[in-house]
Amino acid sequence: MQQERVSNLIRNSAVMMPQRSLEMLVRSFGLAGSSGLRLSILEESNNGFPTLTFERMRADVQEMISWVMKEFGKKKIFLVGHSWGSYLGIQTALHHPEFLHAYVGVSQLTNGPESERRGWSATLAAAQRDGNEEAIRALKSLEPYFAPGRPSSLQDIYSQRKWLDHYGGVMAFRKSNSAESDLSILSPDYTSADISHIWDGNEFTEEAFLAKVLATDLSGIKRIECPVVIFAGRFDTNASSEVAAEWFDKMSAPKKEFVWFENSAHLPMTEEPGKFFEVLLRVVRPIAEPAGDTPPR
Repeated sequence: MQQERVSNLIRNSAVMMPQRSLEMLVRSFGLAGSSGLRLSILEESNNGFPTLTFERMRADVQEMISWVMKEFGKKKIFLVGHSWGSYLGIQTALHHPEFLHAYVGVSQLTNGPESERRGWSATLAAAQRDGNEEAIRALKSLEPYFAPGRPSSLQDIYSQRKWLDHYGGVMAFRKSNSAESDLSILSPDYTSADISHIWDGNEFTEEAFLAKVLATDLSGIKRIECPVVIFAGRFDTNASSEVAAEWFDKMSAPKKEFVWFENSAHLPMTEEPGKFFEVLLRVVRPIAEPAGDTPPR
């Protein structure tokens, strides 16, 4: 989305979000003018394995935050991280809370290995209820999946995700997440050439990061010095919302709120976009008001 369009869309506290989430909100609800939010986009970089590191990605987030604050004259912003972005987001909130009105974790990654084990178990149980012998064999062949101290391979993760997706762990009540992926085709911000390669970078990044991220346990984070809001899909077994809720109950922050999306799994911004937008405005935006960062009346 062109920067001048973003600047004209909204007028208040800057929010960094994934692009497709942003597009869904802007295009579906006409965010312009009335929301009091200014949204900026951070897309994953893909410059090759030598520069594609956790350190580089974390630095990218910090550099983008600095740019957003300078560009829009803000002392603080909101940071929204989804899925893999929540891994970067929560660490940014931990180490640089002074930049943030609040951190919003969507489908928050916390204890990766435990999340994987529960996702595998839930998917196997669904396959057994369904009498799906193919899925049962495939899932049982992965045992012991993410055994303590023994992270599973990327290939095993892909095998597990095939059936997790089939049984609604990514998009609730659906047998695949293709509906979410297909949104990219409708975007006027991509050319036909862009769309034909839209997943190339995603696959490259997964190869570099996915297994390592899912082997990471962030549940040792007990205190974050900025407000924290978590958006969780009730049926999310891709990044277990149960595990995230257990972590949230034990962590502390100046202000915290956990919001359940009862008809969503891993993609609440796509599955329940109206509620997603409403909670941003009702719960998240007012956090900036004590600092005088409010939309014009």
